Amino acid sequence: MQKENTKQTFTVRLSEETANLCMAGMAMDDCRSRNEFIEKAIRYYAGYLSAEKNKVVLGEQIQKVVESSVKSSESRLSNQSFRMAVELAKLQRIMAFYFQMDEETLTELHHLCQREVKSMNGTLSLEDMIK
Repeated sequence: MQKENTKQTFTVRLSEETANLCMAGMAMDDCRSRNEFIEKAIRYYAGYLSAEKNKVVLGEQIQKVVESSVKSSESRLSNQSFRMAVELAKLQRIMAFYFQMDEETLTELHHLCQREVKSMNGTLSLEDMIK
């Protein structure tokens, strides 16, 4: 036969301030007795200490998850950048063929575009280009 939930008796001396915190906490948590509140408080604090002890382990696990997520994002962004570069190269070839620009005009256009991109901090829109 299993023993009924046996409890040990402890004598606790609390300052008036701590006793007041206990009474206020009992009301907030709807505890029926100081004993119930103190047991909950001890369990909570013991859990807190355990979490603090394991913080390093949890931190390492979180770091691994974040690193994995960043690597995955880098890979997707790299692939997307490559696809966009290919499309841009195709567009440039079409434009060069269609307009048959000389080398000097292309160089001037390149410098103009560099200045525009720098002045807009790399954020371009068609509306800005038309203005």
